[in-house]
Amino acid sequence: MQAQATSWAVLLIAMATPISVERIAASTVAGGTASEIMGGEFKDGTQFNFITSSMAFLYNKLSTSPNPNKNNQPYNKTGKPHLWLEGGNDVGKQLNKSALLNIKFGKISVPLLSDQSDFMKTIGKCPLCDFFGEFHDGLHQSLPQNVLFQNQASLIITMPYSYAITMAAYLDMYSHYFVTETHNKKR
Repeated sequence: MQAQATSWAVLLIAMATPISVERIAASTVAGGTASEIMGGEFKDGTQFNFITSSMAFLYNKLSTSPNPNKNNQPYNKTGKPHLWLEGGNDVGKQLNKSALLNIKFGKISVPLLSDQSDFMKTIGKCPLCDFFGEFHDGLHQSLPQNVLFQNQASLIITMPYSYAITMAAYLDMYSHYFVTETHNKKR
């Protein structure tokens, strides 16, 4: 019981550090230390915590990049993972002001794959979907603004990678459970 409490304390101290390169290092060492305290191997805790902390760092950097379709406000103001929709829908192609005005005045219909369609608004309300959309949009905003990275094919190709990164980033806040529960099951 004391070992479990100590391992939780080590991990929670690392988790209290703001998302940064230092946080990745602290979380990695804390994961290994907690793993050893619980009777496991140092490398098991370090690997999991390094991956989730690195992905949380990457998510934070890209999701807080300015969104040109929303007055350069960041996709995610806090850069932290969230389960449910926050703010506007970030799932689907975000339309520029001209397209939004054309829709408003009935000049064009709402494209199915835009963030304004009922379909995409519904998907955006699903768990973790808005969180994924923020990262995916931030990723494409950070890539070179040329045909290679700014077309529908590249948007679709990067979806599985974006989803994997956002899931790993989301798991970062639960890394202490992984370390302690993995070793509880081995006993």
